[in-house]
Amino acid sequence: MGIIIVSPGGQRSRVNYITKSIIVVCCVLSVFLIVTRLHPQRPIAVIDIDTFKFADHVPASTRAVARSGAPERLILHYVRFKPDDANNISLGFTDYLSIQSAAQRLKPDQILLHGDVEPIGTSTTPSLTTSGVKHVTTRGVKHVTTSDINHVTTSGVKHVTTSDVNHVTTSDVNHVITSDINHAITSHVNHVTTSDVNHVTTGHVPVNNPTQIIIFRNWKYWSDLRNRSVKFVYREKNFTLKGRIKKLEQIFHVADRTKLDILLEYGGLVADFDVYFVRGERIRRILNAHPVMTCYGDEIGYSIGLVGGWKSSRLIHAWRRSYDVIYSKDWNFNSGDLQKYLSEIFSDEVYVVDQVCNNPHPDGHLDPFFKEHGKVHWTDSVAIHTFHSHSGIEPVREPEDLYKGTPTDYKDLLLMVYENRNLPHGNPNFKDRIDPLKGTLL
Repeated sequence: MGIIIVSPGGQRSRVNYITKSIIVVCCVLSVFLIVTRLHPQRPIAVIDIDTFKFADHVPASTRAVARSGAPERLILHYVRFKPDDANNISLGFTDYLSIQSAAQRLKPDQILLHGDVEPIGTSTTPSLTTSGVKHVTTRGVKHVTTSDINHVTTSGVKHVTTSDVNHVTTSDVNHVITSDINHAITSHVNHVTTSDVNHVTTGHVPVNNPTQIIIFRNWKYWSDLRNRSVKFVYREKNFTLKGRIKKLEQIFHVADRTKLDILLEYGGLVADFDVYFVRGERIRRILNAHPVMTCYGDEIGYSIGLVGGWKSSRLIHAWRRSYDVIYSKDWNFNSGDLQKYLSEIFSDEVYVVDQVCNNPHPDGHLDPFFKEHGKVHWTDSVAIHTFHSHSGIEPVREPEDLYKGTPTDYKDLLLMVYENRNLPHGNPNFKDRIDPLKGTLL
């Protein structure tokens, strides 16, 4: 058996070395623990929403990661600015149905309308009543044609001149649009007397046949929404940029940039007024699991008609910054093309939702949705962005319009909201998540 003899000096050297090593290791571990405590790693979970459910069998750790950073409340935002040539703004029937669809199908914790002017309808009575109209007689109207509408003189409506009338079509006066009367639809109006105008209400004016006059007063829609806790938030209509280009070109660019400002301030969801929620409950699950939800358009760009995001989203921050550093006057460059590009860069954050902003597609293929029935499948989508201003059909201005003419998919969508219809059973094989890098369904 060999014997190792260590001198007293060598023993002390080994002890000192071991002691110093232990101290160094302890220090490194301490620093590591401090850093990780101050800056915990919180990887963004990219979870397939079709299989993501907070069920009992899902581990608590998975649920915690999925919800880390997600807002506790879902706030839905709308934006509407007053055009420079208008005296006020209002919400029409289809605008009202958009918000109603959210209340029915999305059930947000709060709905906010942002703009520079609160819509008409903030009072408890309409701004135009019988006391405001008083007398509209044949002396004031006589024969209403395109040639002789010079002015309608009443005690309530002082002067409605040709400069006030946006358009007067045909000798029968199909539409007379003024700042006081949104729409006056008549049928061969030869004489309008006080006996014909029984009352001006929130809906229409009942009159005796054959003379018919309908005055659409949109004040009632905003009044009803305010009573149901939809709140108006004043927001300046700001065109200023901080980059090489100093001013936004169009008011719709102001609205688009404002949407991103809102998401950075509040988080939640921003929607256009021609978006109608269908399977809106799925949006909550999407935004619980993903910092951003963008809306697929086509291979060139996405749509800003429906966008959701967390306040902490890197994609939303970069997207908002783009308006200052690489703003383009093109209609869709910042709102659509850059949205698609940033969705590719921040693909770990984003859920690109399909069958919303391309069903129907705004660049054509609208006729099957607006003029036919049963051609467009929409009942499995989280929402439908109709783009109805591009449809070429007569606008739906009142509930009665939904029942006129032949059925269409567009009318079915609006009737689903207006009548609060039940949806058919969803397709269990329906998929709506697009891979932002490949442009194909996941």
